[in-house]
Amino acid sequence: MTCILFSRPEHDTVLAYLFYYSKKLVNLAVSNGYKTINKERKDANKLVISSVIKKQVPDLIMFNGHGSPYYICGHNNEVIISNDNVELLDKK
Repeated sequence: MTCILFSRPEHDTVLAYLFYYSKKLVNLAVSNGYKTINKERKDANKLVISSVIKKQVPDLIMFNGHGSPYYICGHNNEVIISNDNVELLDKK
């Protein structure tokens, strides 16, 4: 079964918009029968997201958040993915 992980922080105005509108994507994934893991607000952090990726091995990861070409941030701009753990994204 295809598994989709959503990382949805909501700690500033821009992310609040993404948080709200991406809920439609979460609902669509559920309604289409995909195994859907939705980590939002304070659960969109490095420890939780890394653990879910390792244990659940999602096929697709949808990150909402700020970042740069070198990292992806989650709750309170904590770096979730960087060069230190980019291998978590292999085959995603």
